[in-house]
Amino acid sequence: MRRLLLVLTTILLLAGLSCEEGYVPVGPVWQEIELNFEVFDDVVYDDLKDLAPFGLNDVWLVGENGLIYHYRADEDDELFMPCDWTLFAVDMRSPINGFACGEMGTILYYNGYLWEVQPTGFWGNLYDIIMFSWDDAWAVGEGGTVLHYNGNSWQRMPLFYFDGENWQPYYTTEDLRCIDGLSSDDVWICGTGGILFHWDGNVTGVIEPEMEDRHTTLTLNGIKQIEPGKFYVCGENGFLAEYDNGVWTDIPTDTYLGLNSIDINGDLGFVVGNEGRILSFDGESAELNYIVSDGHMLNSVVVTSPNEAWACGNYGKFLRYR
Repeated sequence: MRRLLLVLTTILLLAGLSCEEGYVPVGPVWQEIELNFEVFDDVVYDDLKDLAPFGLNDVWLVGENGLIYHYRADEDDELFMPCDWTLFAVDMRSPINGFACGEMGTILYYNGYLWEVQPTGFWGNLYDIIMFSWDDAWAVGEGGTVLHYNGNSWQRMPLFYFDGENWQPYYTTEDLRCIDGLSSDDVWICGTGGILFHWDGNVTGVIEPEMEDRHTTLTLNGIKQIEPGKFYVCGENGFLAEYDNGVWTDIPTDTYLGLNSIDINGDLGFVVGNEGRILSFDGESAELNYIVSDGHMLNSVVVTSPNEAWACGNYGKFLRYR
């Protein structure tokens, strides 16, 4: 009886504390962080499109009007404006190596001090970028565009389909929205119309090339590969699915809102999307975990460890899960 009374007393005490202003719940939670956008000429920039954490409390964010924001919790933040075009994606591989991409074929390289524009010969939007090393990076964008960087220049990669006997050129007007991979010879790319490509080190080949053969015709906005031949994708209308060596498995999300980004690390995973929704995701099921205070769209999430994640979105939304 005394043990029961002690338990009840503890529960009532915690319930009372939770009603008090300033109470911080115990355990991992999402916390919204306010960024100081006015550190650059007192101008406020709104939408954050992507982020790349690198080290503890060290996160790079990119967004509209060429915004590149370096969040450093233990030091002064940095703000770069190397161009006027909206930047959609960023990837970092060391403190002195990183790439960002965006509108009008813009690709920027970080050398440890400055973000430098690199010529691409492409004038459409580039929506995502991945970096395996300083001389091996990929960017994808409008009209089926796939660019590869070899350390000297960016080159457009041809697309192919397999006709049962030979590889044939494949032309598409679909936009490629996201890219992920485990190595430079195992890269997956997807986009509008449910289109999906795989680079195996030799050929960038389309999977299920005919529209009627695709698993979905919904736009795919996010992809996360977890092992060879296996990855997760998310997209329009709450679409979330697993691809495992040719076998598709849909994962219910209980939402018809667009899902824009997905990441998973160990047992911790999240999917983010429209109206500030964050879904927790364990590889088999997804459920609502958090809603941003003012409901603004979230564009990117990165899970850095089994107990930490970061997310960003429109109107300067920046969140940490810890």
